[in-house]
Amino acid sequence: MPTCPAVKERYEGPVTVVGKDTQCEVGMRVRMNEGLTSHGVGTVTECFKDEDLQGCCAVIWDSDQCHTRPLHSHMGNLHCCRVGKDCVYDLVLADAKVCSDFEVVKHSVVERGSLRAHYEVKRECDDEEDKDADKENAESQENVETGGVNAAEER
Repeated sequence: MPTCPAVKERYEGPVTVVGKDTQCEVGMRVRMNEGLTSHGVGTVTECFKDEDLQGCCAVIWDSDQCHTRPLHSHMGNLHCCRVGKDCVYDLVLADAKVCSDFEVVKHSVVERGSLRAHYEVKRECDDEEDKDADKENAESQENVETGGVNAAEER
């Protein structure tokens, strides 16, 4: 797969800073804050409450983008991010919808002769949205095929 150089996050307009503008929640879809190295989009999998880690959360970066591959290949795709610890805010909200119904699947990947872990987030909410979208598409296609008229109405 091709790789590209790392890029810094830049946003056009206001962003919602996690831990400052909104409370960190498991299931949030997030990106790195303005000016930080982009990891693509990730999912918050744990919000730490322990005194040592309070103000931090675990994020699995699960978007496979050209500029994130070398970074995740080197560092893995499971990171601890600050959401208020020492008044530092690493994350911004990428999606307003929070889906806490997910499963984390650990894969073993061999890359350049080394074994490393790669984590995948399987979000149940995405599956439900896909099913709803498929249903809407099927109904829309049926409407197109019948000219917007139900078969029962034709009779």
